[in-house]
Amino acid sequence: MKNINSIKSLFVIFLSTIFSILVAEIVLNNFYVMVNSDISDLYQNDDYLGWKYVHGNHIILDPDRNKINITIDENGFRNNFDIFANTNKDKVLFIGDSVTAGLQVSDEKTFSSILVKINPNLQGINLGVNGFSSDQAYLVLEKYIEKINPSVVVYTFVMNDPEYNLKDRLKHNSYEWGKPYFSNNGELMLKKFSKKQIEQGLSSFAEFKKFSKKQTEQDLSSFAEFKKWLKDKSTLALLISNTKYELQLTFKTRDKEKKKQRSRCESWTNLDRFSRYDSTEWEARWSKTEMIIKKIKNLTDKKNSHLIITNNTHPFFVNEKLKQIGEGCAKLFDVDNFDINYQIDKISQIGKKLNINIIQPNFKNITKYINKNNCNLVFSKDGFLYNAHLSKCGHQYIAETLEKSISRLIY
Repeated sequence: MKNINSIKSLFVIFLSTIFSILVAEIVLNNFYVMVNSDISDLYQNDDYLGWKYVHGNHIILDPDRNKINITIDENGFRNNFDIFANTNKDKVLFIGDSVTAGLQVSDEKTFSSILVKINPNLQGINLGVNGFSSDQAYLVLEKYIEKINPSVVVYTFVMNDPEYNLKDRLKHNSYEWGKPYFSNNGELMLKKFSKKQIEQGLSSFAEFKKFSKKQTEQDLSSFAEFKKWLKDKSTLALLISNTKYELQLTFKTRDKEKKKQRSRCESWTNLDRFSRYDSTEWEARWSKTEMIIKKIKNLTDKKNSHLIITNNTHPFFVNEKLKQIGEGCAKLFDVDNFDINYQIDKISQIGKKLNINIIQPNFKNITKYINKNNCNLVFSKDGFLYNAHLSKCGHQYIAETLEKSISRLIY
């Protein structure tokens, strides 16, 4: 009888533990999405582009946790006017990813909006979408250039474009999307993936059941596979993993200054993208990027539109302190042949080869600007980079720089 009662007690404890974990997962998942995502139900599937924004007015949080307004037009882009309406202004069409879309600032603070305030003779049309790479920027341009008939097209190049140009899908926040891409011979590959929400935890029995079935079908019997799946989907597992890392960092790194440096370096991701080394993979990335940029150039030439590429490679260039930290992090993590100017040089080569106007980051001008305005171009504090996107100050700087280049081209 005593054994039976013990078994019952253990069973009750087991069920209570499972229930507590599920409740914690659901609560943490909702909290995590609320406070860590800059987007809330802002995406919808698009069979041609992969995804785009949902039409309407959205209130989200910026990186400093302030509420900002995001206005999405009926075409799924960030504009608050009819982008096809006739106007006597020179239209400037912006294509690119999250840097172009500017979801970290309110509608009127994006560089496409500020440009119009600086020069009322221009109309800025923002067709940037989070996660888009060069191939999707090209497809957006191909789809809308005839209807909009822009005087100038501005493509914002970012450091992950060469990498994403080789991918057929992209995981973004709690969603995974299929994305169009070009084959090596320039053929457009339109694999259609349905929108697949990947909850960050075991938020429902149905989702767990779905995984179990998939695991059986694919014979994912190893514990390592389950751990990987759990890490990808569970918010609780993510928090435990982060806590474990912090504890390891605390015990392994006794030197306070070194610990501080390692903590800072965690915000500097993908440092290998600035490593000057030859590999088949990296050559494929840049070769594909050049091919797509050439397609963009051909489209703009055909339409007699001016093309400008603004190079937003990385926040390394925004001030001396971040530059020094970036270089220090590369040494700490043993990144071979690290060079902050690597991507700047690569995109310059493409620009010269294709005769394209490139606006490169000018460290001297940027330093002068941030000292004069007492601001940072990205979201950073005391050397900690908590969001690499442009701040209000950054959007203002890009808008002022662009206006000068655009005026020289069309006036």
